[in-house]
Amino acid sequence: MLMPTAIQVNSGVMGVRGTEFTVSSTVDGSTLITTTEGRVSCKNEAGREWFSLPGTVCQTEGNGTYREVAVPVDDVEAYRINWMKERTEILRSNLALSLNHYTELYNNYYNRFDRSWRNLESKNDIFIKWARYLESGNQPPLSEAVLSKQSVSKEIMELRSVLPIFQHTFYVLEELGKYYREGEGQNISNPRKQLMNHYFSNYDETRRRLTKTLFYFRIYLEMGKRISNSDYNTEGLLDISSGSNMLMGPPTPTPPF
Repeated sequence: MLMPTAIQVNSGVMGVRGTEFTVSSTVDGSTLITTTEGRVSCKNEAGREWFSLPGTVCQTEGNGTYREVAVPVDDVEAYRINWMKERTEILRSNLALSLNHYTELYNNYYNRFDRSWRNLESKNDIFIKWARYLESGNQPPLSEAVLSKQSVSKEIMELRSVLPIFQHTFYVLEELGKYYREGEGQNISNPRKQLMNHYFSNYDETRRRLTKTLFYFRIYLEMGKRISNSDYNTEGLLDISSGSNMLMGPPTPTPPF
């Protein structure tokens, strides 16, 4: 039986009554909740309730008040993408302010992400071994699944704790960086410019790490499935890969991962 879960976003609280939903949140406080399966209850601080469910999305405009918008299920992803593009234009219209905000987040969370990712990468051999199991169609012994999961759980959860906000920050800066390189928003302070230079110089490696993180999380879920004999995403790990708390989506894992 799936138990309802509460998630705090900005000034609202969501009660989750399903498993297939996406939360997109921007710096101005706007939030979009799209649901393709189940139902998500959206409440503001006053306790008023709205629902996101297949055919209906919930969104705010920064004041904590939701409104329900009818969107056909087949059009949900396109609607979310257009919604995010509109918010990107809002960020661009206040580029210096947006750069100040996101470079501060980048400065606060980069080292934590870097440390957590390196800790998880040190267990890479375990994940590669499991990838080979999956590719061959062989099922590892239950005892090995338990041991493998125990060996990487601490590192997985450590990275999971920082990933949503860092990943969100990374992809927002990717969009803002396009305008910055065109000469917009150059009136930010020198320390902010140095952070942008750090972002650009580490961009390829950081994107590679974010991509491989999805590989690590998916293998970790396979370990859990072997133990529980269930496809249920008990860790909630892949919610972030579908857009949770992000303005821009993550890359798709590609070989050699």
